[in-house]
Amino acid sequence: YAPIINRLKPDFVIPSKNVAIEVFGVYWHKQDEVPIRKERLSKYGLRLLVLWDYEISNVNKTKQIIKQFLDSL
Repeated sequence: YAPIINRLKPDFVIPSKNVAIEVFGVYWHKQDEVPIRKERLSKYGLRLLVLWDYEISNVNKTKQIIKQFLDSL
């Protein structure tokens, strides 16, 4: 489930947790985009987790990052 929010379309949205998850590739995205997207989504009550392409090559590490993020809420 990924609605269009403030002209953004996060890769994943978990409505029950008010969380949006985006997967960024370093070729297409820059680090300075993250705070801008976080701010735009926060206006709609969503917290943003950005996973970078180099972080998701290991499934267990990806699960751990997501779990830590959700546990921190």
